[in-house]
Amino acid sequence: MPFASVFLVKGHAPERVRGVITGISDAMERITKSSRTVWVTEVEPELWALEGVTAAERLRSKPIHEVDSPLVTMLLMRGRPPEQHRDLIAAVTEVVAGELGMNPQAVRIDIQESVPEFRDRRGAVQRDLTPTEVRGRGAPVPDCRRN
Repeated sequence: MPFASVFLVKGHAPERVRGVITGISDAMERITKSSRTVWVTEVEPELWALEGVTAAERLRSKPIHEVDSPLVTMLLMRGRPPEQHRDLIAAVTEVVAGELGMNPQAVRIDIQESVPEFRDRRGAVQRDLTPTEVRGRGAPVPDCRRN
């Protein structure tokens, strides 16, 4: 189930963006042992600002790796141990900073938790599905149904 949504200022080399997707996906699989989905949204430099100064303005005097401050939002099912959150934050920060050649302190990560009662999959509330119905791409999934 884990999802990761990555927001970047548009302008990074396509192979670097692909490396971010692959690296985050691999880290999420390794740490959560679950199927995962990762996507990137590239924001036009004119539509991204820090303290009222757009990235387009900043890019006139600095390279993109000094301008961008990527935001990675991850959605995980509630109940994962705090160590897993810490491991994800460390691994994803390393991937993003490494692939984009930036200072790790520029990478922002937000982990949000979801509960089965508020998740829908294939037109059904996830809590009401069997583990087989919830399973995505063969990953082990706990039984989310009410006892």
